[in-house]
Amino acid sequence: MTTALAPAIRAAIDEAAALTRVRPSPTELAEVADRLRAHIDALLPAAEEDAGRLWRGGVDWISRRGHLDRIRDRRHSDLAVGPRAARLAVADLRRDCEWLLERYGRADGEAG
Repeated sequence: MTTALAPAIRAAIDEAAALTRVRPSPTELAEVADRLRAHIDALLPAAEEDAGRLWRGGVDWISRRGHLDRIRDRRHSDLAVGPRAARLAVADLRRDCEWLLERYGRADGEAG
């Protein structure tokens, strides 16, 4: 991932945080969710690569694989129909994107 993407990812994370505190329209939620999903897609390969370096079957590997599997599952889930549930789904995507950015958003490709 290049450092050029980090500000755009941070902006999407900040927008999602702001939207989950108000009553946004379903369209606004869908748009920010789509941006977060795209950023998650950009960050996941580095996370997968890093997890692949861990000892397979070790506690760290199991924990990391579980976390990445949950992120992937949420990334592929549709937004819920209800407004509160949709806001919570966006909040989950925001947290996942932020977690990935903090750990794998470095320009040199190394985990943070």
